[in-house]
Amino acid sequence: MLGSSGLASCTALACGCGPDHPDTLVSRNNLAATLVRLGQHQEAADLHRQTLAGQEHILGPDHPDTLTSRSNLARAEAAVARAGRGWWSRLRRRGRP
Repeated sequence: MLGSSGLASCTALACGCGPDHPDTLVSRNNLAATLVRLGQHQEAADLHRQTLAGQEHILGPDHPDTLTSRSNLARAEAAVARAGRGWWSRLRRRGRP
């Protein structure tokens, strides 16, 4: 499977724009949201983090797309945390630490 940097490169190629073009950033955000729905939470959080950095640089910290990406990153990180708690809980039920 492609890593998040490989996925980001694919979105830039798909729209025919550079990696920091606003359309590319929107595509990367949408791709990360899809990864969350597929249960690939860590990969989604990584891609959301990269997208947010690009949007803050290109669009500014108060742009609506940047704010949406910040919210999406928080949701992805919460999903990572929930998955980790679930793993720890299952481990404890088996009689381990």
